[in-house]
Amino acid sequence: APTGAGSYAAENRAADSTNPTILKTIAKRPNTDNGYTLDLSITGGQKIDVDRKADVVFVVDTSSSMGRYLYPPNSNIPDSEVGITVAKNAINGLLSLLQTNEPEGNVRAALVNFSNTATIDQQFTSNLSNVQNKVNGLTTGGFTNWDDGFRKANEVLTRARTGARKYVVFITDGEPTKTGANGTGDGYNHQYIGNAITEAKKRGDAYLYVIRAPYYQTDHPKQDLITWTQELATGANAVGQKTFDGQSARDMKEVMDVIYDSLTDST
Repeated sequence: APTGAGSYAAENRAADSTNPTILKTIAKRPNTDNGYTLDLSITGGQKIDVDRKADVVFVVDTSSSMGRYLYPPNSNIPDSEVGITVAKNAINGLLSLLQTNEPEGNVRAALVNFSNTATIDQQFTSNLSNVQNKVNGLTTGGFTNWDDGFRKANEVLTRARTGARKYVVFITDGEPTKTGANGTGDGYNHQYIGNAITEAKKRGDAYLYVIRAPYYQTDHPKQDLITWTQELATGANAVGQKTFDGQSARDMKEVMDVIYDSLTDST
């Protein structure tokens, strides 16, 4: 700090290819004993590109209960709140935001769906409209094989870009009732959750979001879904060590907004 009257410049820096000129001046204000004025001037330089790349794979439950298979007691549920519709609309809404607001190629997306076994519908692509078309084509039927969903997601992740942040967005409405690449088993088995955790932990440094889709089943209370998915989230070290509530169209959109913020964060 200055000890007397007058002024001086400090931490001055000339512009180079990426940095602006920075000039600080400190001057003692007249007729004061301890008053000083700091002036800061910044000119020149050029914008530094801080965009970061991200590769995200959506892993979507397409078992029967994601449609209307188990809904007879809830036949008044509007189509817009049926599980698969909620998932489709939320994913496509996120992809539309990325198309509108992000430079092409910044974020790539891929799609996996699972029921008795899992299928890779779309490898990573920067053509997000193609992914939306694949999402629109999803249909429901069959049982629920969590671990094969992660198995196929891990295959997709082997094609992620070096240096890109990687994400797995896992959406389900029910307990795992099948397991393995061939879809063995015919009902809920707690070991199948363990199998899913084992596969999910093979994803490397990819961020994992575990999301609960709308749940209208009558053979288990909703709390069971929370318990099952929370065990998965904790065991597989998902984001926040928790599940995200996508139990309505509004809830699911809010979760996708959180994911959007993470995908586009340049820090």
